[in-house]
Amino acid sequence: MNKVRIGFFSFTEITDPTKHRAYNEWHQLDHMPEQFPIRGVAYGQRWVSTPACRDARAVDEGLIGPVHYMTLYLMTDPVDETLDQFMDLGQGLRSLGRFPDYRAPSQPS
Repeated sequence: MNKVRIGFFSFTEITDPTKHRAYNEWHQLDHMPEQFPIRGVAYGQRWVSTPACRDARAVDEGLIGPVHYMTLYLMTDPVDETLDQFMDLGQGLRSLGRFPDYRAPSQPS
């Protein structure tokens, strides 16, 4: 039985407020299902920070301030191969124009 070895977190800001529905449809129905066939991706879940949640945040500044969505992928062995395939898929989607241009991932400083 494979056990979870790492968690990969993604924090996303939607830069066009009219695109939340399109982002949710793309992520749930197109993007996330493409992750699950990758060997080692055991689980994925995404959470939304609604306006009410944002108002209740203990911290709402810096990199976390503009975040609307947080996604967690849990990964098992083979970790290096899983991460390589995971990143390759993302790059492939970008090169095909299948990554939303109204999405801004948070970047570490």
